[in-house]
Amino acid sequence: MHKNQSMKRIEALSPHDRYEMAKERTQRLVDDVVSHDLTHESNQMVNYSDVLSEQIPRSYAGHAFHDFQRALLHYKVFRTCAFWDDVDMDGYSLRTVAALACPGDVGPFVFVRGYNQYGKRYPQWAARDAKRSLARLRFTIRRIRVISESARLQRFRNYRDKLAHPLLQTRAEKAGTVSPAQHGDEKWLLEETRKAVHGFHMSLNGTGFDWAGQRQISQKYAKALWGGVKIAVLE
Repeated sequence: MHKNQSMKRIEALSPHDRYEMAKERTQRLVDDVVSHDLTHESNQMVNYSDVLSEQIPRSYAGHAFHDFQRALLHYKVFRTCAFWDDVDMDGYSLRTVAALACPGDVGPFVFVRGYNQYGKRYPQWAARDAKRSLARLRFTIRRIRVISESARLQRFRNYRDKLAHPLLQTRAEKAGTVSPAQHGDEKWLLEETRKAVHGFHMSLNGTGFDWAGQRQISQKYAKALWGGVKIAVLE
């Protein structure tokens, strides 16, 4: 759905509906980032280690292996960029959740949720934690806006666009407003994605997630597969 149409739909929603939608879409983002972490770790093994590459001598098979490496890397680029797509009510990008969770409308629900989480047992802490939840939501939305407008994201998205479409030159390149993507942009954007999703999950859903533990699990899974792969090149 076009951004303008999506914004009109969001503006027509009640604050409570916006809050509930933001919560539900945040949970989807959490699930997607968990899945994407495994893609990231597989990419680390295939493209940034010699676990497989050292098994490929100069051969016809090397061409197919290089194509496989590129395919996995490009898939990671597509998925990482997708988290930062523009506002679309048919989707659940970070910018869509940010538009739904505007503190001016959703803030009271975040405060009440934060207060009720501890209010009965620890009333002296409840107001403090509720204020922290609201502050975390505001910070997360501000950070998403900063990243969305950054030159680094623009050049990475431009790189994604040229991979996804048969373009000789993008609009940004014609305007001379974008520089080439650089090594490490994908890791930076994935880390910013984790931080933003964590901020929404904590403030909107009132719960955290063991991202470090999940990354260790993803690393274990990737190593269990790629570390055990033995390649016998035919020619």
